[in-house]
Amino acid sequence: MKKRLLLFLLILGLTTSLYANPTKENHAFYFAVIDQPTTSNDIHLQAEIDRIRPQQLAFVVTNGIRTEDEPCTDTFYHERKNLLNESDKPLFLSLAGSDWIGCKNEDGNDIRIERLQRLREILFENDTSFGTATLPLTRQSRNTRYRDFPENTYWQYGSILFATLNLPSDNNHYLHAAGRNNEFEERLVANRFWLQRLFTLARRNRLDGIVIFCDGNPFKNDGSPKALSRDGFKEIRQWLTKLAGTFPGKVLIVHGEAAQKNQAIHWKNNLGLTAAGSTWLEIGVNPNKRTLFSIGKPPAAKKKIKR
Repeated sequence: MKKRLLLFLLILGLTTSLYANPTKENHAFYFAVIDQPTTSNDIHLQAEIDRIRPQQLAFVVTNGIRTEDEPCTDTFYHERKNLLNESDKPLFLSLAGSDWIGCKNEDGNDIRIERLQRLREILFENDTSFGTATLPLTRQSRNTRYRDFPENTYWQYGSILFATLNLPSDNNHYLHAAGRNNEFEERLVANRFWLQRLFTLARRNRLDGIVIFCDGNPFKNDGSPKALSRDGFKEIRQWLTKLAGTFPGKVLIVHGEAAQKNQAIHWKNNLGLTAAGSTWLEIGVNPNKRTLFSIGKPPAAKKKIKR
């Protein structure tokens, strides 16, 4: 009787371990991320999309679609959307401050909030990535309380949770003028909820890591000798540090404020930072290695031999 009971428990244990997390796969893969140049973005982005076609990448992420010398019209947003859909790989968009903050009308009046709303309506309408090949994603706007934040998304690939976070560069777009920070304050509340949601999901599914794509570097002002009347990244930095401190895996922040010449991942405990440049930055993921994330170039796709 004891032998039968032990055999039953052994089989039950094996079955439980096999099916406890059926979506988690421990295979290595590469993804790529790019930031926008300062000018001539359409030519540059088209060239970069073409350049990565031979690469073996799971997906790509672009930080922003507009540079300061480009228009803010609906026509422009639709044209850029069509360009993103030319990617032969799943392509995700992380919203950048340059996409909407500097927008003005023909009279020179500030229209940034109106343009932000149109960006959300035009570019963040589907539950899939851009590209001829797509991957599913989940938007924060599925929660009716945060229906105005479709740009915050997440998707899982292998044993990693990937996410975008609306975090503009230039001090998180905090305005040093009384009564002008409704956009900042509402986004701060939404971002806090989103970060908590991401870490809860990753812990619940026992994932190996979380990668967050954002425009601004939330740790840029950390320890800076420059006095700021209001550090716009303060809360985000505190939340990230606290959440990462209780997460058993690794957390990688990929931002668009590239300052270092040699691209690398800078780690503090299990929290890493790296910056995207104006050419694709390839990042490797290997759940079977302690480092988990590494900067590297994926092997090129093999050319088919004509017979």
